[in-house]
Amino acid sequence: MSTNLDGEIGDLLQRLQDKLEERDAAQAVNTPQIPRSPRSGLGGEYISELTPPTGTMFFKRETHTILDQEWIYSENPSLRMLLAMLIWRVDVYTYVTNAMPNDPFFSEKNGSILVVFVHSGMVGNAGPGTCDTTLRVECLAESAIIPQAQLPPQDSGVPAGRRILNYTISYEERLSMFNNGGNGVFDFYARYKEDFSRRNSEQISRVIPNGCELGVRTPTKSDEYLKIAGVSIFHTADPKGFPAYFDLRANVVCAIGGFKNMAHS
Repeated sequence: MSTNLDGEIGDLLQRLQDKLEERDAAQAVNTPQIPRSPRSGLGGEYISELTPPTGTMFFKRETHTILDQEWIYSENPSLRMLLAMLIWRVDVYTYVTNAMPNDPFFSEKNGSILVVFVHSGMVGNAGPGTCDTTLRVECLAESAIIPQAQLPPQDSGVPAGRRILNYTISYEERLSMFNNGGNGVFDFYARYKEDFSRRNSEQISRVIPNGCELGVRTPTKSDEYLKIAGVSIFHTADPKGFPAYFDLRANVVCAIGGFKNMAHS
């Protein structure tokens, strides 16, 4: 989510790549490798203003590493094919707005609970043909928690040269928050903006029943590390739905002709 983090991730991926090559050489195993050329998708404007001031009530931020240098292989037992390397992290922001969660008139006061997932990481696709690396966030709570948006929107890439698409994640919302033990109310302007580019690839963004999907589609075996970027937004007007449980999983499908290799994590 920052230039320093992207650099550290890239260096770590390179070291892991070197170690894997040494292992395969020693074992005489011909394993397909994640490409080693410079990573893409860096640069552009970056603004993260999602944390309200100290003392704000009914706000929570969590950071989770979902996949940490995960090598994803084909599920076909007769053909152990490397499809992708994944690093996937999320920052989760939860806000209660307009009414306190214990207010019996929560709905009447237009109370709302907002959950914002900010995704970051890297993916290197090594499978043959077209590869879709899809990351899914799905709410498992039996409540009225629903997906609101997945950013950037699908098909929002702007051509910027040969096989280059520029994307912008732009989220801004005014939230009525509480402080001073619930006696104070103030407006917090949550804002997130991130510009990034995809070369020889495109962003996947979908809202699905109970969840959101994001990811990267590469038409051929990628020669770069690709940035994972996206914002998933959920909301509900029913505080009884919390604590909420979300299922996060990765899916990789690589296809050439009519042949498909699939993997799940």
